Amino acid sequence: MLISYQIFYNAIPKILKNGPMSHREIAKQLQQLYPKHCNDSIPCPHRKDNSVHPEWDHIARNAEQALKSKDIIIRDPSIRKWEIA
Repeated sequence: MLISYQIFYNAIPKILKNGPMSHREIAKQLQQLYPKHCNDSIPCPHRKDNSVHPEWDHIARNAEQALKSKDIIIRDPSIRKWEIA
């Protein structure tokens, strides 16, 4: 899963060069670009509600938060979308 994280971490700023996007829009782009790393059949072990939330999506969210902490991307709360800082 570390490989997926690194791929997502590097890809998200490139994806956002097209303009602000919500997490769902970013995730859709990641699925199209890296289908091998976006396996919906692997559930997220961190979810306690037994929902069908895939682990790769959790990894993508972690990459977004790491990019935010490095001031590479920011989330605009008024439009609820990520963008390049």
